[in-house]
Formats: sequence, structure tokens, C-alpha cells
Amino acid sequence: MRGRVISLLDAFTGIGGLVGLALAYAVAPWLEWRTTYLLVCGLVLYAAVLWFTVPESPRWLASVGRTEEASAIVEKIERLHGLQSPGDNIQKEELGFTSILESPSSSAKPSRFKRLTPTFIVWALWVAMTLSSHALGIYVPTLISLNGYNVFASWSTIGVQNIAQVVGSFAAAAVVDTYGPRRCFAAFATLVAVFSVALGYATWSRAIVIGVSFLVTALLSACWSCVLTYTPGHYSTTHRGRGMGYAVGVSRLTAVGGCYLYPHMFNVWVLSVPVLCWIFGGVLTMVAVGVVGYRYQPLNQEDDTDSCAWTSVGH
Repeated sequence: MRGRVISLLDAFTGIGGLVGLALAYAVAPWLEWRTTYLLVCGLVLYAAVLWFTVPESPRWLASVGRTEEASAIVEKIERLHGLQSPGDNIQKEELGFTSILESPSSSAKPSRFKRLTPTFIVWALWVAMTLSSHALGIYVPTLISLNGYNVFASWSTIGVQNIAQVVGSFAAAAVVDTYGPRRCFAAFATLVAVFSVALGYATWSRAIVIGVSFLVTALLSACWSCVLTYTPGHYSTTHRGRGMGYAVGVSRLTAVGGCYLYPHMFNVWVLSVPVLCWIFGGVLTMVAVGVVGYRYQPLNQEDDTDSCAWTSVGH
């Protein structure tokens, strides 16, 4: 269920792109860009709404020893859904809460190497995904536009790409909980490589570029949904936010490096579009196969307090 929910949430990335497209091509010419910009900035205030309306995670509260607050939130959720309240005298063990104060001794914890290995695997996944998705989803279509159809020249084709993101996230939501994020990621990544290489050798007519770009964008979005589902399971509840933050930070640095790498490969190394598709499609496929073959099992909800992942730089 978690994978499906995360994938559906990821679909709002494409929906947000459609909203941004409407603002750029419909609202901005009418209200001028300054007013439109202020409207978009006003959306930041929604963070305050989330702060006051969305409760903190009961599992996280319990993991840091705030079991009374966790119990209160669980009881409130149960009352809202018409479930029987467990009562005020329920023991925290019955709720499945575990405080870090009750965690196993340090002697039972895995070695530093075992804690670092899954983290580096996750980082490699994010690096490969970022490099390949930006190259195959943005840079390659830009190079194709030099001698073929430009999918970024019209608001309609840009909208098609955003719709593809939504379709890809829905596709991931339909299968990720059934087959698991690793297998789904491997399948989607392989299809991305196949269609990207096919596009590199195809005639870059309007129909072919739009159709294949739609498939590549949808599959890349499905890959991202799998990555977002796969990553949190490597970290305990108390360090999950930090672990995700590190992974996202590494991917952002990779994106910056990619902005310099892609033009260098095309202009200095004189690599053609098909070769670029082979390289980045191959990188994505190899990492996907490596993730499937990697035997580390992400945490379940029952044992996430015994994470094997590296959860703190200071440890």
C-alpha cells in the first residue's frame, strides 16, 4: 500500500507541471508575469496550512520517546474513522511503539561497513537515475530538435510530456506493491533504455518524436516512483528524513554536474545522439540490474527500528 500511495503522490509532479503550463501560457499573458509570480509565491503559504492541519507521524513520535503524543494522535485518527478507541490505559507495547531509549545495545548493531553499504547503493541509484533521466528526458530531445521535431516548442507537446509523467506514476502505482519496487524499477528502466535507443536511430518526425518521447517520459516517471518507494525502507523511522535528504542532495549535485557533462560529451567528445542514448540507457539498466541483484532487504514496518542503513554522517 505504501508504494501505491507514494506513486500516486508522485503523479502530482506532472499535475503541477500542467498547472505551471497553464500559468505560463494562459494566466501570465493576461495578468502579466509579475502578478503571476506573486500568485505562485503565495502558494508557499500552504506550508503553514500543513503545519497546523497534518499531524506528526505517530511512529516517529514513538521512536523518539514521545509515546503519549503518538497514542493521542492514533486515538484521534481512530475516532475520525469511527474505530473503537483503545482507551487511555493501553500499554505502548500494544500499539507497536518502540522508543529509541529501548533500542538494542550498541554491541548488537551492525558494523560500520554494513551500515554504509546500503546507503551507497541508494546513492548510486539516485545518481544514475538523475543523470539518465535528465539526459534522456531533456537533453536528448533538445539535441533532436536541432535536426528534427522540437517537443519543447509548443505548449501542447509540453503538456503531453506532463501528462506522460502522470501516466507513468499511475502505472507504477498499479504494480509496485504487487511485484516490489526493485523488480518494477528494473523493468521500467530497461524499457526506458530500449525506447531511447530506438528514438536515437529513428527518423525524427513529429509523430515519432512525440510518441516515443511520451513513452520515455512516462517510463522515467514510473522509475522515479519506484525509487521514491524503495529509498525510505533503508532507514529507520528516526533517521528516515535525514536519509532521504542526503539522497536527494546527492542527486541535486549530480544534476548540476550533468549540466556540464552533457554538452561536453556532445561538443568536445563529439558523441552522437544514438551513442548518448546507449550510454545513459546502459547506465540506468546496469544500475537497475544491480539493485535487483543486491540482496539487502529494506525494512518492514515491524522492524524499521533495526535499520542497517547509514543514518548519520557523524556515526
